[in-house]
Amino acid sequence: IYGVAFHPDFGINGRFFVISLTDAANPSVAGSRLSEFIAKNPKKKPIADSGTERVLIEWPSGGHNGGCLRFGPDGYLYLATGDGSGIADGRQTGQDLSDLLGSVLRIDVDNKAKGLPYGIPADNPFRDTPEARPEVYSYGHRQLWKFSFDTKSGTLWGGEVGQDLWEMIYIIQK
Repeated sequence: IYGVAFHPDFGINGRFFVISLTDAANPSVAGSRLSEFIAKNPKKKPIADSGTERVLIEWPSGGHNGGCLRFGPDGYLYLATGDGSGIADGRQTGQDLSDLLGSVLRIDVDNKAKGLPYGIPADNPFRDTPEARPEVYSYGHRQLWKFSFDTKSGTLWGGEVGQDLWEMIYIIQK
């Protein structure tokens, strides 16, 4: 498991989200997945129920798997995918809007879009761009390992794994 985020209404609906490997027994060929689960007794003593898993989205991996996920102040779920390679964007996906890699995605887990188990926020920047994945909020990231929203300003800050020598901290914008 790379990351867990609890729905803003977890105490009522028991919904939480997990990013994990698709094949933990074989991590060298596994991809990553975002799944939704529902906990029993969310108000008192929550108990996760693996039988409630609903896979929302999957993407290939291979070293940079992303894994951070957070609900933003807008109520949407943000998640980092990583570029899916181990070094120097070996898949050359960082600038490719037609896949999910190297991106921060933003989805609406409370609604569904046609053919998807989640919705696409109306103001996602590539929602209406031909050949682009509408989930993409920000792209060109190597391995955005952790990110967080500033509680006062709402600014999205991200820490990215650097190549060889330096780590980076970014302000993430659509």
